[in-house]
Amino acid sequence: MEQVKPRLIVPTHANQDTLEYAAQIWEGFYTDQDKVLIGHSDLSDKTQFLVMGDMAPAYKTLYDLSAW
Repeated sequence: MEQVKPRLIVPTHANQDTLEYAAQIWEGFYTDQDKVLIGHSDLSDKTQFLVMGDMAPAYKTLYDLSAW
């Protein structure tokens, strides 16, 4: 990821260890929505990650993620 430098990572198949590691490196967000509209103004110059779906509220608590 450091070589590619994405502005947003949306993990689709991640385990708890992976998300914990991501939360230590990048600013993390969550949403319990199935779909989100992401515009240019929503993105930062730094890499961020967004956890979505049914487990997002649980991950929010575990990793202190902000609402998207």
